[in-house]
Amino acid sequence: MKLLLNEEPLIVLPSLAAHIGLQEAIFLQQLHYWLNRSNHGRDGHKWVYNSYKEWQKQFPFWSEKTISRIVKKLEDSGLVICDNFNSLVIDKTKWYRICYEKLSEIEQQKSTERQKGKSTGQSDLSTRQVDQTMQTKCLNQSDNLSVPIPEITTEITTRDLNNVDEKAKASAHTEVNQKQQTAFQFYEQNGFGALASHVAYKVGNWIDDLSEELVIHAMKLAV
Repeated sequence: MKLLLNEEPLIVLPSLAAHIGLQEAIFLQQLHYWLNRSNHGRDGHKWVYNSYKEWQKQFPFWSEKTISRIVKKLEDSGLVICDNFNSLVIDKTKWYRICYEKLSEIEQQKSTERQKGKSTGQSDLSTRQVDQTMQTKCLNQSDNLSVPIPEITTEITTRDLNNVDEKAKASAHTEVNQKQQTAFQFYEQNGFGALASHVAYKVGNWIDDLSEELVIHAMKLAV
């Protein structure tokens, strides 16, 4: 398998790539690799020198122009310092070193951000816990307040309905009695004779099946 680690891999930390860019992180990591193997010391620092063409051999997926742009961005950020220590003036090959102090600042900044993130996360968690506690208390209080209400409402409603039902029944019974008495009176007062019990029972059934008016009308027709 020619595409799976049969050659020296390029390594990059995702956290660094997220902070300075993927291309810049790849170049910076490779530069760090060569600085650790460099024997070229200047001003108390190790240096690496290379042309863009030589760099392009290490990064075959980039053009020389892309490498030049990456180096320029790293220089502007202060992470890479470039100089020229060539003996010949016409030799424009750049010398490179990493400003590890600047890298430490970035690392410290990221550590601070992580701590703030944790603090914010803990604060949010505490806030959520307080909110949940308050919600629980409110729900408990709401439950305590709402328990008697359905019982009282049910008791009152049932009592009222029972009273209404009794009143309605009494009223209906009174109306029926009035209707029956009216029909019975018509029966006795219009020549039908005395109202025997079995006749009264039949008249009452007719009233229930038909109506007071129809029964009286029928008796009128009979008369």
